[in-house]
Amino acid sequence: MNMMGFGRYFQDIFNSARLGVLKPNPQFFARIEELLNRPNEKPTFFDDREDVVAAARLAGWDAHQFDQPTDILKSKVVVSVLAGS
Repeated sequence: MNMMGFGRYFQDIFNSARLGVLKPNPQFFARIEELLNRPNEKPTFFDDREDVVAAARLAGWDAHQFDQPTDILKSKVVVSVLAGS
């Protein structure tokens, strides 16, 4: 997070090992929402698997498939953050 500078833009990075549940299980997304404790704000999410992105979208997240670095610009939230930095 810090070495790559992601901390400047993201609150946290979550993975299945840390959460104890595999993607695309809906509990993966529910657990992250619990940890973030921001009920009125849905996370922005990127993954390289289409089924995982679809599951995140079902959870109401701003979810996008990530296959190359420019894919991060698919999210209006990310574009807005980058424009303001």
